[in-house]
Amino acid sequence: MANPFAKLLRRFRAAGPITSPPVPTRQEAEGADVVTISATAVRSVVRVRGSITELIVRPRNGTPWLEAELDDGSGTIQLAWIGRRAIPGLAVGSTVVAEGRIGLTETGARRIFNPRYALIAT
Repeated sequence: MANPFAKLLRRFRAAGPITSPPVPTRQEAEGADVVTISATAVRSVVRVRGSITELIVRPRNGTPWLEAELDDGSGTIQLAWIGRRAIPGLAVGSTVVAEGRIGLTETGARRIFNPRYALIAT
């Protein structure tokens, strides 16, 4: 009788190596192609850079939402991570580059849900 794990091991070896998503370069992380918040349009995918001025955890329908307000001097935008209570290193005063599609809140403010982000050391 053949070992059942041998067949499984052969399948994994045949699949090839597991690859990770590419690590952003320093230039990408620090904000190449960054636009000002005031120049963004609703439903467009943008990359913005600014400082966190407010950080709040709000439960909605039993799910935590970590909401941050990002200010770049030209305007503000809300960043919302659904299902998160905290992000290590993210605090008021942190410099962040965030990327995602802009939507609107119930009050008409700009918001990016679950943005890709990079914390920038200052």
